[in-house]
Amino acid sequence: MIVAPTTRLRLPLGVLPHILRADRFPFFDRTHETRYHHPSFNALHLHLYQGVRRIAGVEEKLEPGDYTLSPAPTPSTYSLPKPGFHLCVHFAAMGPVPDGPALDLPLHLRPGTAGTHLGDHLHEVLRRHALARRRGPAAVDHAAAASSLLLALLHELAALDREGTARPSHPGFERLLTVIDETLAEDLSAAALAQRAGLTQTVASRLLRRHLGLTMASLRLHRRIEAARHLLAVSDLPVAAIGRRVGLPDPQHFNKVFRRFTGFSPGAARG
Repeated sequence: MIVAPTTRLRLPLGVLPHILRADRFPFFDRTHETRYHHPSFNALHLHLYQGVRRIAGVEEKLEPGDYTLSPAPTPSTYSLPKPGFHLCVHFAAMGPVPDGPALDLPLHLRPGTAGTHLGDHLHEVLRRHALARRRGPAAVDHAAAASSLLLALLHELAALDREGTARPSHPGFERLLTVIDETLAEDLSAAALAQRAGLTQTVASRLLRRHLGLTMASLRLHRRIEAARHLLAVSDLPVAAIGRRVGLPDPQHFNKVFRRFTGFSPGAARG
């Protein structure tokens, strides 16, 4: 059910979001006194309170369980009858959206009976992001999983907008994402990855296209580059070692692919 047909958020189809922060935050605003704006990132909220939001010239009544999106750089204000909490994910603006197919979302949805499933999904995004921030040996895997799960959640919200109901994810979908995360350095075929997740290659490919709009090869390459960007930012590993760790052991190929995805070299990314 769409609550308010306001300005929509369009995102490039098949691009994994880069999560900047994700957590549970207290909220105290009483009379629209604070203006929130963020020029470089979008925000997804799950509201756990009643209140009113003003955004893009529209005033929306919020109920516990509502989802809202705040696109960069659209400002918003809130008024709550009493303090409460919301779950929030900030993810980097993903660049201009070309004409044609896109991930197209309203700024306010009320999921109804699908709320429990979607809430569990969002909590898993927050959990994975928190584990990634600990910078342990599995930090790259958790960060990549959080990004992929967020993209899947955004697709589920888009399906909810189109169909009025959210489809539960296939039980093998999260297993498949985990397998991909854990095997970035290995040279495995799509059939082998699907088998490790307990799926056929056909089912695995269908799940990835439905939830993420990506092929197995595209997702693995996205994950590898995201993992490399993370290691370049938080470690002192040599660039060649990072390429090997994420499954791109040929330095020239690693440099070429990294430039294609990011627009700059691995060395420049490290600054």
